[in-house]
Amino acid sequence: MPIGRHVAVIGDGDVAMDVARLALRLGAQATLVSGVPREEMKCSGFEFEEAVAEGTRMVYLAGSVEVVRDGELVKGLKCIRMVKKEQGEEGWDHPIPFFRFKVEPGTEFTLEVDQVVASIGQTTDMTGLEQTTGGGPWLKVDHNQQVEGMSNVFGGGDAVRITLLTTAIGHGRKAAESMDLLLRGQPLPARPSRQDVIRFEKLKWDYFQPASQKKRRLDHPREVKGSWREVLVPLTREQAVAESARCMSCGLCFECNQCMLFCPQHAITRFPGNPEGEVMFTIYERCVGCHICAEICPTGYIDMGMD
Repeated sequence: MPIGRHVAVIGDGDVAMDVARLALRLGAQATLVSGVPREEMKCSGFEFEEAVAEGTRMVYLAGSVEVVRDGELVKGLKCIRMVKKEQGEEGWDHPIPFFRFKVEPGTEFTLEVDQVVASIGQTTDMTGLEQTTGGGPWLKVDHNQQVEGMSNVFGGGDAVRITLLTTAIGHGRKAAESMDLLLRGQPLPARPSRQDVIRFEKLKWDYFQPASQKKRRLDHPREVKGSWREVLVPLTREQAVAESARCMSCGLCFECNQCMLFCPQHAITRFPGNPEGEVMFTIYERCVGCHICAEICPTGYIDMGMD
């Protein structure tokens, strides 16, 4: 598609940063218009810093009013200044940052641009679903993505919370699995299929050899226009292998044999023929519940319980 000489990008997320950086590479000037201040912007710090480093102009606390036209041609973007709502005003504590701000009358201004790209996401029409939103902007769902109080309705993505595309895809997969069970007349899982992510506090960090992170370095182009090479330089094969070796296998068994070595009842043994991660085997008739295996496990894989 044709690109203008000066592109205005409306939005504050990662996609808005991508649009601005793409416009720069196509030879245009790029101005990003955000309705919120920097600290409230949805984009990652890395994306923001890269967009600025490459030449994107940032305009904060500016609401978009209308596209100024001359016939079929875009001549500008009319904006208005935004200010934070006072405590007690409607929407002052809204979960979506943009709605915590309001326009300041009499502060209109126009940016001279010849192309406008909106990158502001979408909202969900909750008409008919008010019983499950509780007056808020999002659906309330359980671990099966099933909408609370509605046995045959499922939700995910931005209808549940503003999140990443990858998270929305995960919601969709979970919802599809739940729908499949429902249509086959099978019960939905009573609890999540996996436990919560193992927290660092549960790991035996002193078991692992300290090693510094292998970070990818930045290589900015001298001339952004027409440059399509990667800004982040890939790790070498050796660096990638070294970085993967830093993995602490949180919540998984990597067959360190600690539990077998420290068990005073010889209740834990290993079966080399089992699948990877399932080599250790507990002989529960010998177990006396001393918890030593759980205490010594470096990854937090072992939980003591009645199941």
